[in-house]
Amino acid sequence: RGGLPMAACAKHWVADGGTALGTGKFDMGGIGKAVKSFGLDQGNADCDDAELRATHVAPYLPALAEGVLTVMVSYSSLNGVKCHASRALVTGLLKEELGFRGVVVSDYNAVQQCGGSYSAAVCKVVNAGVDIVMTAGGLFGDLTWRRQLEELEAAVGRGDVPAERVDDAVRRVLRVKVACGLLRRAAASTPAGGDAAAAASRCPLFDAAVPPMGDAACVGCEAHRAAARRAVAKSCVLLVNEGGILPLPAGEGGRPAAELLVTGIAADSLGRQCGGWSLEWQGCEGNAFTTGTTIADAIRAVQPGARLVSGRAAGRQAPSAGAASRPVAVVVTGEAPYAEGFGDVEELRLPPADVRAAVALADAGWAVVLLLVTGRPLLLPPPLLSRVAAVLVAWLPGTEGDGVADVLFGRAPATGRLSFSWPHAMDQAAAAARLKGPLFPFGHGLQTRAVG
Repeated sequence: RGGLPMAACAKHWVADGGTALGTGKFDMGGIGKAVKSFGLDQGNADCDDAELRATHVAPYLPALAEGVLTVMVSYSSLNGVKCHASRALVTGLLKEELGFRGVVVSDYNAVQQCGGSYSAAVCKVVNAGVDIVMTAGGLFGDLTWRRQLEELEAAVGRGDVPAERVDDAVRRVLRVKVACGLLRRAAASTPAGGDAAAAASRCPLFDAAVPPMGDAACVGCEAHRAAARRAVAKSCVLLVNEGGILPLPAGEGGRPAAELLVTGIAADSLGRQCGGWSLEWQGCEGNAFTTGTTIADAIRAVQPGARLVSGRAAGRQAPSAGAASRPVAVVVTGEAPYAEGFGDVEELRLPPADVRAAVALADAGWAVVLLLVTGRPLLLPPPLLSRVAAVLVAWLPGTEGDGVADVLFGRAPATGRLSFSWPHAMDQAAAAARLKGPLFPFGHGLQTRAVG
């Protein structure tokens, strides 16, 4: 809006999605101390050139074809070599073979993982083809950003980093700035009696007409929230729908068509809906950090009579006697927010309290709709799966819980399909282990029609 300059970034180059389970060495801040030494994050991908290109390079090709201006390198390794230190991957494949002319940027403090000293590491990374080093600047007890610059300058002076490599990096940075409209023709000195304002307008400065990044007329505006709401509804995947219980009847005049109860740890939490790398690095709990609509509030906007029950009381709720139709309990559950290696876990399980509540509600006569707020498949224990009437995966709907309610009540159809198979148990955590006999196959997704 208003010419706001913005450069997209494709990341993380390359094969970070192919790291082997158990090879992860999550190193927060690049300080050389693994916070977690299992899992996937910052691990190693073993693959030959054919698999590398077909599986891991292929998703970058459309972005490169569209002219993406920056690419970020992965913390992970390929065949035992750190991606940041691989000239074959960064310069040979990305820049030379694929013709990428933009800027290659390191991940946060990733340089420190590539050598015994900062001097040795920065030489490896810059010579590999990284143009910009992203640094914490001493936040984790390592060198300040000034010392890091001095180390690189000294390396250039010694000839350990060729001046031509620095020239190439600078040229790429300038090329991206020009593409974003951040540089204009430099103003010549203003002649006597000349128009100083006109001369100043030609200086290489940001355009004064560009709105600030927090422009309220753009960020979080109604049009953007409406688009996000539609995206949420289209993303929902319906895994189970016994007897066509979804969509739920909305009722008339604010009166529910059936008794409706809402519970679960994620029912009333924008923090859970947003997940990690959103409101904070590791995400947060509750509703104090942003504005939006929780799933519980979205449901109650359609059916004001819906009851929100939290805590241990949820599993002790009995449906009202003599109801004309079967009562419905929507159990909204899923994982706590996480980012990077903090999300590496040994078991993909649902919160036990919510599982117990859902089973108890089903045994008490409620039709249970299990609604999952998660960024990845979570195991569905057989005693739970055999009792629920529906399972709807909402993923991480962010601030727009109304998009989930739209699918629940048929204001929007369920059309989403799984982009990966869903495991039965932890021995199917790796995608290759689910090639035969997953709980739900790749592409699964039951369909509903919009009503009303």
